[in-house]
This record gives sequence, C-alpha cells and structure tokens, in this order.
Amino acid sequence: YLAMYLADQLSVIRSAAFTLPFPAKLYVREHPSAVGSKPASFYASLQHIPNVALITPTEPIPSLIAKAQGVITLSSTVGLEAALAGKPAYLLGNAFYEIHPLCRAPRNFKELQEMIAADAPHPPALPDLEGANLRFLTAYLRASIAGSIVKAGLAKDSNEYPAIVRELRRKALRGREEI
Repeated sequence: YLAMYLADQLSVIRSAAFTLPFPAKLYVREHPSAVGSKPASFYASLQHIPNVALITPTEPIPSLIAKAQGVITLSSTVGLEAALAGKPAYLLGNAFYEIHPLCRAPRNFKELQEMIAADAPHPPALPDLEGANLRFLTAYLRASIAGSIVKAGLAKDSNEYPAIVRELRRKALRGREEI
C-alpha cells in the first residue's frame, strides 16, 4: 500500500534496470518474507533482463549496501539503512524515512534516471553523516508513538491502546498550539 501503483514488481525492476548507466547492474534481493510467493516464471523473466542479477534473500544487507552505489526501493527499510550508511536511497514509494537528506523521491523513472546520472559521478555525501543521522533519528523518535502493527494482528495483542490514544491526542493538541 506504500507503493500501490508499483505493484507489478517485474515491470518496476525492468524499468529501474533500464534507468541505470552502462555498465551498472541492478541487484535484486527478494524480501525474506516473500520467498516462495512468486511463480518460477517471475524469476525466469528476471534472468532475461541484461543488467539484472538476482541474489539470495539471505545475503546480509550491510555488506550489500557497502558495495552499492545506491539503493532503489519501493518502501523497504533497506532504503533507510542505505541512507544511514551514507548511500543515496531512491524511494519509488512512500516511507516514513523519506525526509532523510540522502533519500531521493523520483516521481517517475525518467526522474530516477536523471537522479542516478547526477549522483553517479559525484556521489552525494553529508559532511557530518553521523550528526545528520542523529538529528533524523531523534526527530523520528520524537514524532513516534509506541505500538506495533504486527502485534495488532496477533491473538495476544500487547499494544497499550489507551496510551496510544492519549499520545495521539497530546500530539494533535500540541500541533494546534504551534499554529
């Protein structure tokens, strides 16, 4: 739902791959929770895209990010991990971390291509990455409310809903006072 217009993942992968400058490759890593959810034809089709390589879903994210020039994602937290590691994250969908200074939000694949072309010869860098990350994470935590969407779907839901409602009200009222 954070990238509902990009539900056709094969098409997204193909389009993203074609935005890359030669000889760059697009490495595709299946989300571990999605393993086995796609037909074999999906993976066969990936093999026909010249600059795409499928890698195992168990490949460690930190080592992949370290070797990458950047990360293209729909809404995965891998984009956040890339930005925190100092790599550009090209966010095709919506995600809570899109305001991080190293996140790029192209509106279409042409814009993605232009952003990658601009970043490739001169990778974006933050002079004080650690400080920027600290400010970003602090702001995010201050705007957050304790709770778990995952737990909400479990039979033994341990969310403290009265506390969540109180915090939402507090934040909503604080927002009005600042206007």
